[in-house]
Amino acid sequence: MPIKEFERQSKGPSQHDSFFFFSAYPTTITFIPRAKKMRRGFLNHPRAKSGPKRSHDGVPPTQPSLSPSVNVTNTRSNPPIDNYSNALCSDDDVKQWAHKLGETPKTLYNRMGTQMARMNDTDFKMVFRNVTFKDFQGVVFADVKIHDLIPRRFDSRPSALENAYRIAPAAGKGSGMFANRDIPAGAAILVENPIVVFPGVMGLGMSMSKDDIFKMLFDRLDPGVRERALSLWNCKPADICGKEEGIVRTNGFGLELAAPKIAVNPLATRYSGTFLDLSRCNHSCGPNATHTWDPDTFSTTLHATCNIKEGDEITIEYTKLTESRQTRRGRLFDMYLFHCECEYCNLPDDEARASDEARSELTKWSERSFSERCQNLSLHDGKLVNGFTRCIQLHEQESIFDMSFALHVSELALVYGMLADAKNFELWGRKAVESLRIMRALDVPLWEEWLANPQQNFKNWGKMRHCTHKARR
Repeated sequence: MPIKEFERQSKGPSQHDSFFFFSAYPTTITFIPRAKKMRRGFLNHPRAKSGPKRSHDGVPPTQPSLSPSVNVTNTRSNPPIDNYSNALCSDDDVKQWAHKLGETPKTLYNRMGTQMARMNDTDFKMVFRNVTFKDFQGVVFADVKIHDLIPRRFDSRPSALENAYRIAPAAGKGSGMFANRDIPAGAAILVENPIVVFPGVMGLGMSMSKDDIFKMLFDRLDPGVRERALSLWNCKPADICGKEEGIVRTNGFGLELAAPKIAVNPLATRYSGTFLDLSRCNHSCGPNATHTWDPDTFSTTLHATCNIKEGDEITIEYTKLTESRQTRRGRLFDMYLFHCECEYCNLPDDEARASDEARSELTKWSERSFSERCQNLSLHDGKLVNGFTRCIQLHEQESIFDMSFALHVSELALVYGMLADAKNFELWGRKAVESLRIMRALDVPLWEEWLANPQQNFKNWGKMRHCTHKARR
């Protein structure tokens, strides 16, 4: 079953991008920062080729929680870091992280001072660590500066629907995930911890090969978990990489590790995680589910973006959905070596062209921000209403229920509020709350406050009506 590979989130190479050479001694790595063009890390794909991430589970509980370490020497000093601009800023923050790490606030304060002093060190270590979850142990391979800030245990995670899915053969796609019951929009289908976490930007080579690193990762898994991990799909040819690396590259989901508010290289917390069941979700250009990462519980939640009927396949997106069918198929084949045959790619040519035009229209509308559109006072009041209504219709037509859909619903409600249209503000505001809640957005409480008393709590109430009236006079 084809799945998604880690995609770099930044716009281009950074001065902190790097690759690694192993010396004749297998425990020593030379770290060479690259400021300009470089080979992207082997877990990353060119920006044009996007995709999700995958994972595997567990680590033998008999092994030590922190071992072995790999010494790394940085041959060029990094730019100095302001260790105070992002320092721990409140007692509550200190208490929260001390509790997570099982330390007293005083001990954490002292260790954070040491950590911040090491941010500009030229030497650092890459280490393996077993992390204990509710029902298995996972493996994390990371810079020791980040490792020391990751709790060793995560005993709880959010709840999900019981018996919501099953893994079964999917015609022409290997295995897939299918609904065991009717699943309402917004419901949590699965909450899962990663079996393997690995740096998202890194290249390894020479005497200590990438094959050895990935085999070490898999060898630290519990036997049952390792067996399941090795059964995940691997789309990478044998002449490109070993089996374990291919599985991680095929199934890795991008994630960021939580750390206290200290100054760190942004790339230091950008990782890839592999999951046993989430990795079984196949792609669709009109998916019915999406996933969100929670660094506090070290888990990913798969939740429905629309109502899913019992027996339906549960799908996610591997590539940008608003591009043309030809572009989507090309990128999916380049990354995962499969030809997309979803219902949106299998449309007759004339219907596919109409679908491409609809998706292109969504892209063009999103090129301008909400504030830019609202500041154009020459627009008729109905122009914005009609525009956002059209976007919502296109989302529904193409089954693209992502964050942009939630934002378009919210922005239509905002327009009605700025026009002092109480009835439609209430109608679309409720829909905004529903769609934002499905996407696990943080501004749901704000919307609920606005809806409780729009004229008093929504500060822009009626402002567009007043401004456009003045402009037309």
